[in-house]
Amino acid sequence: MLKLSRVLRDYREAGSVNSLLALWGFVDDTTFLTKAGHVGVVYRVKGIDYEGLTHSQRSAIVHRFEAALRLLDDHCRVYQYLLKRTIDPIVSAPCAQPVANEAIHERTAYLNGRRSELYELELHLVVLYEAPTNARTSTKLRNLWRTPKEALRGWLSTRHSLPVELAMVLGLCAVYEATRGLVAGNFEFLLEITPFMELHQPAHAFGLTASPLHMRWNFAAPATPRLRLFAEASGGIIYTNQAVPVRTTTFNFIDQAGFGVRIASRARRQWLAGYRFQHISNAGRVEPNPGANFNFIYIGVTFLH
Repeated sequence: MLKLSRVLRDYREAGSVNSLLALWGFVDDTTFLTKAGHVGVVYRVKGIDYEGLTHSQRSAIVHRFEAALRLLDDHCRVYQYLLKRTIDPIVSAPCAQPVANEAIHERTAYLNGRRSELYELELHLVVLYEAPTNARTSTKLRNLWRTPKEALRGWLSTRHSLPVELAMVLGLCAVYEATRGLVAGNFEFLLEITPFMELHQPAHAFGLTASPLHMRWNFAAPATPRLRLFAEASGGIIYTNQAVPVRTTTFNFIDQAGFGVRIASRARRQWLAGYRFQHISNAGRVEPNPGANFNFIYIGVTFLH
């Protein structure tokens, strides 16, 4: 037996249409654009009287629909929406026969009296075309090394966008020392908070993150004591003002891993430079869950107390 709470849970988790599609504007009555630059077309599907069709006729209709779906490639998504609403008042046409006209009007008045209990269903299909994404950050960094002039022109162009994260990090740490072995060094456990973040996907999104357990291993200093390499990994949560990725949720989980170098400039101040690979997803809480990956190069400063 299906419980009412189970049905209401699906309704609450469904969310609004604009949170799923991130509408930007309409081209006409049936075509719209999303904030991510995707194009969608809405089709209203009229039902057929399948009871009046033979098996071969029903099979032909199904095969025609399957053939239409096969024309769509991996950049297209198909959404189905079922709308239920109370019917409009019924207006009967006049009849020349007095007896029939009276019967029709009585039936019309009876149905209008129960109109609050009568509904009409509409089925709509939305075909959404998602344009191919831009080149990954790793490819763009490779182009910067090979052709720096063209790469910088592409980054600054209004027709291109680069996934970028601007972050200000506050951290508290506890250090565990390990002085033996090939990986001698110390282990830092940090509480990392990012109060401001900007993501380009390609639309702008702003948010904040918190990583309650950020782990960083500082390798033992080589011949130059001021220079130390480190590796790091963390997991946390992220909240943004827009869905990241689009059509998902504003509350997600973030995993990070990377490496870098720290340079001591003074007794209690060190400069950091490193690379992080970031993965953002909702851990399957909401469908779809495509996830988003970012390559993040950062520079920072650490004050020791």
